[in-house]
Amino acid sequence: MRHLNAETLARIADGPTTEAEAAHLGACDACRAEVAAYRAQGSALGALPDPSAPPEVWAGLETRLGGLRENPAARPLLARLPRPALQAAAAVVLFAAGALAGARAGGGGPAAPDA
Repeated sequence: MRHLNAETLARIADGPTTEAEAAHLGACDACRAEVAAYRAQGSALGALPDPSAPPEVWAGLETRLGGLRENPAARPLLARLPRPALQAAAAVVLFAAGALAGARAGGGGPAAPDA
């Protein structure tokens, strides 16, 4: 018997099943156990409190972000480049990578005509 994959089992844990999935779960202890484990894990994660950060963390983050806004020179180089320049650089990199991949795959160019 072929078991249901992890993606299907996780989906089943959160919602309804198809007829075929329900039939499989009725006959397969291992898949039923996996669905139960996914449900238990979801319940445990749902019971956790919302994450929170101390106020000083947010204050420090706001200070850093404000400093970057007021002093653009403090931003990383890529963040200071205009968008068209970044797009052009990305195009060059993609072209070069494609050319290199083609050369390594043996696509060295068109074949010479037969004489």
